[in-house]
Amino acid sequence: MSSQPVSAAAPLPASMPAVAAAWQSEMSKATVQAYLAQERQSDVRREYVDGEILAMAGETPTHNRLAGNVYLALENAFAARDCAAYCVGVRLRVTPTQYRYPDVMALCEAARFDDENPPALLNPAVVFEILSPSTQGQDRGDKFLEYR
Repeated sequence: MSSQPVSAAAPLPASMPAVAAAWQSEMSKATVQAYLAQERQSDVRREYVDGEILAMAGETPTHNRLAGNVYLALENAFAARDCAAYCVGVRLRVTPTQYRYPDVMALCEAARFDDENPPALLNPAVVFEILSPSTQGQDRGDKFLEYR
């Protein structure tokens, strides 16, 4: 059996960069506690999904008006009912490792929030996301599955 010396310039096996990238990604994941600590100290909203802290896209005036219209329609429909709607800045705890900021949420029972600051809603009956060209893939994909 002959052995060939391996030079420092020898390329890594094809699988090695992918393994290294996956390991680096796993090592750089944030804890829920770190995310919540950042949320308490920041004026910028971020979402948290399974260790990743995600910056949120800015809203356009059209997006803001659409979310406002959905919120107002719900509030008007709820006028004679014991229901509530929440718009834009209320965080939702989807799972213990997933926090999102939906555009609008509503429910017709007592709202339950976690003990965090700011609190996250735990029991919406319905969640609305305003679709835009830049976010519709995620809103129709990952977020849709999470919200179900």
